[in-house]
Amino acid sequence: MINAVAGADPVARRWRLRLPERLPNLKGKWLRFYTVAWVILLPIALAGAARGTYIFLTVVPMWSPYGISTSDTPQGVSIDSAMNAAARAQGIRAGDIVVAIDGWTLPATGGRAAARTRVTGDDTFAFADGDFGGITRATADRITDFATGDKLDLSNVDASSQVPGDQAFTFVGAGQFTHRAGELRYEQINGSTYISGDTNGDGSADFMIKLDGLHNLNAGDLVL
Repeated sequence: MINAVAGADPVARRWRLRLPERLPNLKGKWLRFYTVAWVILLPIALAGAARGTYIFLTVVPMWSPYGISTSDTPQGVSIDSAMNAAARAQGIRAGDIVVAIDGWTLPATGGRAAARTRVTGDDTFAFADGDFGGITRATADRITDFATGDKLDLSNVDASSQVPGDQAFTFVGAGQFTHRAGELRYEQINGSTYISGDTNGDGSADFMIKLDGLHNLNAGDLVL
């Protein structure tokens, strides 16, 4: 849900532009200057257009689910348009200022970037003791949308049943278990990535998690 307040509605100014009746006849050094300027500026313009296209095609839409489009202004995040009937039914209109999203108050500056980070940010997949479904590839818990930046949180899982208290795992990467309780490893099989933990030191998995796709995991992907 979007919360918005009425924004300032300055009177729009209209400008009438008149193009020159003819282009200047460039010669000599002015022609060379004009040519050099185009040689420098044209690649910059093309690179900017390519970057904008890439962002448009790859960035997850932030405001569309709320039925609005926005832009940053000195007053805050301003609504450019209310694009669907639900938004208009809430009384939202162009020029209003977004003050909160789902109960979270936007900062006074940089609101659009902060909102994107909060709403479309990285995911954390958390597990605790007793959450696991199985210890084989067929029965492993499955995460279908694990992506770069996401984290797997196993901090509430006791890594060792051999020691009293709550122990943290030791990540051994793609290495094999070495019969030490508390080891965590991963392997890639048939296009999927499997994380398994040995909590009793017998060298076999006591739980397993499947990630769709191939992921080269490191300690930064895990909360242990």
